[in-house]
Amino acid sequence: MITKLRNILGLSTLEENLTRYQGLNEKIEEINSQTDALAETYYTRTTNYNQILKSEDYSSDIKKSVQSRYDSFLCDQKKSVIGLGNRRHKKEK
Repeated sequence: MITKLRNILGLSTLEENLTRYQGLNEKIEEINSQTDALAETYYTRTTNYNQILKSEDYSSDIKKSVQSRYDSFLCDQKKSVIGLGNRRHKKEK
């Protein structure tokens, strides 16, 4: 509480500012790692999805099932990306 008040009033010491900055930097690095993991997952799922849809080895029922699961994945992925973007924006303020 006192630290926040000192921070708002601009009375923070250099050490407090550096500690705060390092903490924020670590959180942003964590967000970057999560973003990279989401990107890898997206790439893998999209590649597999496209291979299955283009293949003639699978029946239309299987393709519909894959389409349904992929759509669900995209909704979840979108929520995750938006959430990470909001967290990053909040930390960068």
